[in-house]
Amino acid sequence: MIINTLMVQPILFPITGDSSSWLSFWGSYIGAVLSSAIALYILYKQNQQNHTENIVNRNLQLSVIKYNQELDKLRDLRTALVDFQASFDYMEITNIASKFIDGHFGEEERARLKYLVCDIDEKGFKATLLLDLMSSSNSVNEFNLVYNKIYNK
Repeated sequence: MIINTLMVQPILFPITGDSSSWLSFWGSYIGAVLSSAIALYILYKQNQQNHTENIVNRNLQLSVIKYNQELDKLRDLRTALVDFQASFDYMEITNIASKFIDGHFGEEERARLKYLVCDIDEKGFKATLLLDLMSSSNSVNEFNLVYNKIYNK
């Protein structure tokens, strides 16, 4: 409205150009301002969406890293438990026990028995440490309760 009044009554200051030129100028000027405002609004919304997506991606990456760490722990635990079970050489233990029972044992049997016991203790300790690193589930907690009731009485 003000622009129309100024264009019709150019008494206050001299205006060069005709009405259609000024209308074209102001139309393009106002259009540029509006399109810039719309572009800035769209840029702002895209930045918000990108930020949200980045947070989701970061959380997903952290979840994958935690999953891989737990998987590595399980692999190490599996290896330690297999080694622990394999350390029980039942044939050798039976052989040494029968010699002890028969009274025919010497330093070689004592050294072999000492080695077997140390090997079992070492691998059992490693398996226990790895089990302690694992997060406990309800079934593991129930197992520990039963185990403690049976063996700690």
